Amino acid sequence: AALSQKAAGQRFVTGRVMARLALSDATGNTVEPSSWQIDVDAKGKPFVTGPDRTFGMSIAHTGSMAAVAVCAHEDVGIDFECYDEAKDVEPVAAVLSFTDQLKLMTCRGEDRPREFVKLWTMKEAYAKWRGDGLSLDFGALDFDWVPGRLLQCARCGQANVHLNSIFLNGQYFTALASRIGLPPVFSFQNLEPRLSCAGR
Repeated sequence: AALSQKAAGQRFVTGRVMARLALSDATGNTVEPSSWQIDVDAKGKPFVTGPDRTFGMSIAHTGSMAAVAVCAHEDVGIDFECYDEAKDVEPVAAVLSFTDQLKLMTCRGEDRPREFVKLWTMKEAYAKWRGDGLSLDFGALDFDWVPGRLLQCARCGQANVHLNSIFLNGQYFTALASRIGLPPVFSFQNLEPRLSCAGR
């Protein structure tokens, strides 16, 4: 338990530092990373409290990896999942709408776990955008997603949920939800040299 708490604490700190670095990058580094103030609401959604409160932000973790999304003047939600760690997961009917289940049935049996992980990633990003997290009824969400596509944008209500497939030290799926229709810009960095200067 002590080890898991330590790991969780390290993930929390890393996510906050990454968020501050991303926020500073988004402002053209006119604000020092250590100057950003971040808080969480009652449901655990992080938000910027200063110095520029117009930015939306979201943080996701999977294993030792982390992802951060920032967006000017808009809320945003991000999720990040490793397919290699979840490829043996069977689709869970409780988080699938009837339409989702029909679409999964059109996939080959060996492809269904991958498609399920992609759909889960999109739904969790949407839930983070709304600020509901896992309290949202995923089974009630209908996305106009297309099985088999590694890159796509699915519409759900007022949100556009962009899915991307990334190969790092395995296959990862990342999804970003916002009201913006344009595809997000992804940037990948080794943050070790910058972590100490960004504050906690």
